[in-house]
Amino acid sequence: MQNRKELIVRLSKFTVEQISDACDKLKLVDCIVTTSKSGIKPISSPKPIAGTAFTVAFHSNSCDKHAAIYKHNRHYLDEVPESSIVAIDCNSNNYFSVWGGLLSQFAYKHNIAGTVTNGCVRDPEEIKESSYPVFAAGVSPISSNGRYKVVAVKKPIKLGGIDVAYGDFMLASSSGVAVIKPKDIIKVLALAENKFIKEKK
Repeated sequence: MQNRKELIVRLSKFTVEQISDACDKLKLVDCIVTTSKSGIKPISSPKPIAGTAFTVAFHSNSCDKHAAIYKHNRHYLDEVPESSIVAIDCNSNNYFSVWGGLLSQFAYKHNIAGTVTNGCVRDPEEIKESSYPVFAAGVSPISSNGRYKVVAVKKPIKLGGIDVAYGDFMLASSSGVAVIKPKDIIKVLALAENKFIKEKK
């Protein structure tokens, strides 16, 4: 079996539409996060990104049910492997930002593939200048520090109603986000490659 990075390279050659068609053909459900439902759109370059999910869950500081797992929210980034997509579930927070320019600069230097969140980000111009791909549901200048906390990493989250687990393969573009389970990635790629080759002929 091919390693993770080789599979990411293969996935990156397709559009979200092609992967969606492959999932339909294989009768795989709940694989596509649509922009219409999630509001997630490119903040920086609309160029598609591929990687495996490093999942992060935020929750309000006022929620006693979930404890913060870091002193500072940004500290989870030290755990993110290269070629990962930071997938952030904000639990319906559309007011405070959970990503920004400095985090984008750090992520770019450490070869992280991109960030996808159902929440807000700040510093959109800095993000664009960093050349780091970010997809988000909105923009807010208000920091989450002291207001929202990281309560889990590498645990299942939801983006646009779709389950995303740590290690799931992701492909994000202006069309939406494809989420493929590791157990399905080989057959999805094989079918997509076969279809793509036929379309080219």
